[in-house]
Amino acid sequence: MLPFFFRKRLYVFVPPAKRAAMASVSLNENANANANADWRHDADVVELRRTVLKLLLDDFTHRKPEVCMEWRRKLHEFTRRLEEEIFRLAKSKTEYADKSTLFTRTKQAARSLCARIDAAKAALAATTETQSRVSCNSTVQGT
Repeated sequence: MLPFFFRKRLYVFVPPAKRAAMASVSLNENANANANADWRHDADVVELRRTVLKLLLDDFTHRKPEVCMEWRRKLHEFTRRLEEEIFRLAKSKTEYADKSTLFTRTKQAARSLCARIDAAKAALAATTETQSRVSCNSTVQGT
């Protein structure tokens, strides 16, 4: 076999105009992806997240104001997880900070969170079922 630098390479001819257009599209996509990814690391995002968490917590406590302390503790944990999911699903900082769509996105985040939990439970059930089959087979073979 020939060394790699002697091997023949096959190239597909792409006209220069099309090549330039393809390059500009990929550069724009990369710039948009980087801009959207960088918003989560801004310095003021921490305060924005606290504000959104407080809005969610206030909304849920106004719906049911007279509750025990244990329920309030669980509610705080629930709203924290919900806010994390809203943060994860947001495509931009302006979308995340938009108060007019916050409760619609809250419903979407709750559905997404439930779907992730259900998928994790199904994966765990499949794993334990597989492990029980293996242990049953090993005990049957051992006797």
